[in-house]
Amino acid sequence: MFGKKIACILLGLLVSSSILAKTHKGFKPDNLQNANFKTDSDNKVLIGSEGREESDTSKYPFTAVGYISFEGDGHQYGCTGSLVSANVVLTNGHCVFDQDAQKFYSKFTFSPGYQTSPGPLGEIKVKKVYVSTSFQAKKTDIDYGFLVLEEPVGNRTGWLGVRTMELSWYRSNRFYVAGYGSNFGLLSAIITTQAVNAKPCQVSRPTLLGRALVHNCDTGPGNSGSPLFTYVGGSPYIVGVHFSGASGDRENAACADSIWPGVCENYATKSELFLKTMKEIIAEHK
Repeated sequence: MFGKKIACILLGLLVSSSILAKTHKGFKPDNLQNANFKTDSDNKVLIGSEGREESDTSKYPFTAVGYISFEGDGHQYGCTGSLVSANVVLTNGHCVFDQDAQKFYSKFTFSPGYQTSPGPLGEIKVKKVYVSTSFQAKKTDIDYGFLVLEEPVGNRTGWLGVRTMELSWYRSNRFYVAGYGSNFGLLSAIITTQAVNAKPCQVSRPTLLGRALVHNCDTGPGNSGSPLFTYVGGSPYIVGVHFSGASGDRENAACADSIWPGVCENYATKSELFLKTMKEIIAEHK
C-alpha cells in the first residue's frame, strides 16, 4: 500500500515532562525575510471573521508551514503540517493514521508555502510516517504524527522551533496558529494567522487530562496539524499542534462570533508530549 514509504508506530510516549528536553531550535535561512506580526493588545483573542488574515507564504515562518495531501479509501484529504527540521514535518496523528480502520493513510505529499497548486517548491514526497501507540489506541487528545520527507526542503524554507512552557507563561503571552482552513477553498488554500489566548485544557475541559491546550483561534477542516506557536527571543516556537474544535453555548460571546457555528474552543496537543520523540526522529533521519 505504501510502496517504499514506511509507516511506524511510536512506543512509550506518555513520558513524564520532567525528563523531556525543553527546547528544539528552529532555523531561518539568511535569504528569507521575517513575517511581520501585529503586537498591539487590541488585536488579541480574536474569534470571528476579522481574526483571520492572509499571510505572505514567502516569508518565514510561513515558508515552513505547508499543505499535506494524502489518500484514504479512495478519497483525497488535506491537512496542515510544519517543518521542524530539514526533512521532518509535524502534523496530527489523524492526518497520518485512520483510527476507525486501524491503518495508515497513503500517498502523502507535502507542499511548503503552498498557496496555489503545486506550490513554490512543488509537492515533496514522503518516505516514512510516524504515529503514537496512544493515538492508535484512540486517545484522541494525544494527536500528533510525523512525516519524513524524501528531500531536505527545510534547508530552503527554514523550520520552526519547538518548546515547552510553564503554565503561567501561557496565560500572559501571545500565540498564533497558521494553517489551511478549507473555508478558503481546497485548491486555493492560504495560510491564515490570528492572535489567540492559550490556556491549559483542564481549566475548561478536565476530561482532556491536561494533555491539550485550549485556544480560541478560528479554524476549520484542513487546519488539522496546524502549529500553535509563539515568539521567544525573536524566534518562533511551536508549543502545540491543533487537532480539534468543540461546540459550546451560543450565548458565549466568543462562540456567537465564531465563523464556524457552534465552535467556541479549539484544542492543541501540548508539545511536551511529542518533543522528546520528535528529537529522536530528527536524529534518526539526519
